Amino acid sequence: MKFEEDVCESQFILYFDCPEEEMERRLLKRGETSGRIDDNIESIKKRFSFNFKRTFPDSKNSLINNYIIDSVHSFQTLCQLLSIMKK
Repeated sequence: MKFEEDVCESQFILYFDCPEEEMERRLLKRGETSGRIDDNIESIKKRFSFNFKRTFPDSKNSLINNYIIDSVHSFQTLCQLLSIMKK
């Protein structure tokens, strides 16, 4: 992994878990003003598929096969975590 080559070996990956429907809603909203041609439903679905295949352990090319995963499931938890990380 490029990060490990350039910086250091990862000890874990913090995975921000957000429902696909919510990410889709946010990206489509962003597309209304961003001017990005890839903020459309077809491109978004392709990005989700690519990300899922590259991220999760059932994928041959998984990025996290050898890591402990901590997951954040709610916005409130995320805000608390970011507050702690700032310290």
